[in-house]
Formats: sequence, C-alpha cells, structure tokens
Amino acid sequence: MDIKDVVIDAYKTVGTELLLVGVAPSYAYEDGKRTDKIVGYKYEIVLLQHAYDKVSVKIEGDLRIELQENEAVFVALENLTLTPYWTPQGYRISASASDIKPVNPPKKAG
Repeated sequence: MDIKDVVIDAYKTVGTELLLVGVAPSYAYEDGKRTDKIVGYKYEIVLLQHAYDKVSVKIEGDLRIELQENEAVFVALENLTLTPYWTPQGYRISASASDIKPVNPPKKAG
C-alpha cells in the first residue's frame, strides 16, 4: 500500500476551532519553476484544540477571505483533505479544501 492511499479523517484531525491568521497567494509551477500566475491562496490556520499547531490550507481560485494586518478570524473549511507526503526531514501533511468561510467564535463553557 502506498502512503498516498491512506485516508485521513481531516475534521477529527484538525478539530473544530480553526483560527485564520494569514493568507498568501499560491502560484502555478512550470517545469519545476514558479511562475507569476496565481492559481489560488494558502490560508494559514491555527488549530486551537491542538496546542496551537498550524496548518496551511490551499484553496484554488479567487481569494475567499481577506485579512487586515494583525487580524484573526474563526473559520470553517469545506471538503478539507489532508494528504501525507515524505521529505528528507520526515513526513509532512498537505492540506486543501474547496472553500473557507468565516464563522462565529466558539462559545466557552462557564
């Protein structure tokens, strides 16, 4: 079995409290070199339920959410997919989704 065939329950892995803290363009590559063509955006998300780990989620197409400097927004992801891959530094996770939307902050117990 190939590692690429492993299916990960993405929503159980990242949790439900997702905080968008950054957005950057994602560029097309030709012959292994980056072009100036923007094909989507990478959304940097803090996973509050996982010791503030971060994941960068790529979404193809137009910019969905624009952040102001030092702004953070709670979000929900649609059709989130996590794919493991190998690098010389060890296994990494690639994340993609079909959409991202702002949501209300989670309610705290108490």
